[in-house]
Amino acid sequence: MLEKSLVDYGFDILSKNKEPIKFADLFNQAIELSGLTLSDSEKKTKMSKFYTQLTTDERFFAMESNCWDLRSRHEFKKVEIDMYEGDSDDECDDE
Repeated sequence: MLEKSLVDYGFDILSKNKEPIKFADLFNQAIELSGLTLSDSEKKTKMSKFYTQLTTDERFFAMESNCWDLRSRHEFKKVEIDMYEGDSDDECDDE
């Protein structure tokens, strides 16, 4: 039984490393820390769930080349959208 979730192990790994990590390396390190022993099919299932958890957890930031980092290490520029710019149609285009 896991002491904590794989995504929490991923957070710990990134916190200690201070650098972005390739997804496969992050996953393998999280598995190692968790102490899990997995078959190939179990590993594929866990890997896809881990990826989904990373993408939905606001603590993580996906970078180029399938690298991951902590969101807290990155600044984001404010995005402004002019809601009145463009078409004056009240409906969305199906295109």
